[in-house]
Amino acid sequence: MRTEAAIVAALTVLEASRIEDFDFARLCDALFEYVKAHPGLKDKNLQEVLDELPRSWFLNRKAEIDQELEQLDKRLKALKHKKSEELTPEEKRDPNRLNKPLPKTYRRWERSPAFWVHSIRYLLALARYRKPDFEDYTLRKQIYFLDEHRKATNEFLEAQRNHMAFLEYGSPTGAPKRIVELARDQVRAAVLSDVEKRSHKEIANILGVDVDEDKYKVGSKIPKIQALLREGRSLLDDALKGTGGWKRRAEEMRDEADRYNSLSQDDKLIEYYAEITGHTVEQIRSFYQRSGESPSSFMPFDFSYP
Repeated sequence: MRTEAAIVAALTVLEASRIEDFDFARLCDALFEYVKAHPGLKDKNLQEVLDELPRSWFLNRKAEIDQELEQLDKRLKALKHKKSEELTPEEKRDPNRLNKPLPKTYRRWERSPAFWVHSIRYLLALARYRKPDFEDYTLRKQIYFLDEHRKATNEFLEAQRNHMAFLEYGSPTGAPKRIVELARDQVRAAVLSDVEKRSHKEIANILGVDVDEDKYKVGSKIPKIQALLREGRSLLDDALKGTGGWKRRAEEMRDEADRYNSLSQDDKLIEYYAEITGHTVEQIRSFYQRSGESPSSFMPFDFSYP
């Protein structure tokens, strides 16, 4: 049993990604609507429904969810700064309608439809393997089971991440979670600034740092971001002192970024899909050449779990 648990744990770390409650709820709503609009799917199981979805289905849902989150974010900021002209009449009368915090990671790179597809198919394959009666569930019950499986997996991935963080930052008195999260943001801020040349305002948006956007113009310095950059560069310098320091590594990363940015959009997507599926760039490129379609039209489902 310990061996099997170790195998499942290793596979889950490699194959699963965190899916936020907000995102999964919207995906489920959209899936139910799709099945309702296609009567032929009514008696099919979840695996069959996923196989019948249009290739761009998850990409389109991600765009819709992002649009909804952007609008909600805008209204939350309007409420916070008392910009009543940006609120609906209902929101003005009842501000508590907006008391639903956004997922902290809603702007982060991990929120990817490719990660969603890969993780959902992995969790589904694991459920079908481990639960002999899973196929007896109705479609709705299979989705509810997958939701609970997702929640448990999120907790597992967080625990594993905290374990690795302790090994990195731990001490005899422990590793306070806030210190670990802050260190991650500091390092990410340094990469965004020194490699991607992002502005302070862009870095604040990507990291979810709460700043008064009206107070700072485009290109202006933001004290919170300056502090993150200072500490992030220091951490990276300490970690890379044996290989020339952060400055040298940042130059190497910029060169790689220049190479990547010189690629066509299709080639960028091919490299991205290769990274998240674990296949080589040549395998992913060959997959699209055989299909005769562009990588922007659909993700490589054929490399997901059956």
